[in-house]
Amino acid sequence: GHILLVEDNEINQEVVGEQLRQLGMQVSFADNGALAVSAVRENAYDLILMDIQMPVMDGYEATRQIRAAGINTPIVALTAAAMVEDMRKALACGMNDHLSKPFRQEDMLRVLKQWITPAES
Repeated sequence: GHILLVEDNEINQEVVGEQLRQLGMQVSFADNGALAVSAVRENAYDLILMDIQMPVMDGYEATRQIRAAGINTPIVALTAAAMVEDMRKALACGMNDHLSKPFRQEDMLRVLKQWITPAES
């Protein structure tokens, strides 16, 4: 699968990106929500992992704009905000799921299996 990782922290980009590559994923990066909206309009992704708190445009607004553009790619919040209210807010703005940081490898694998449809052979 091809994943767009929307994350403003370079270290998190490296760590999460490497974990995803080890799981066989192709990873592209966006440093903020505005760049994510542009990337999603120009490219097809199987999954978007969206940080919430970022400069320029946060993950909630980016998700609203992606959904308003008619793009239905699964979006999973990838955030340190792990309270039930945070999960509800993520789902309310159009995200499909919520994964709190730091996450365990098995949690990421569950999200990938749930939201990425295997290619037909």
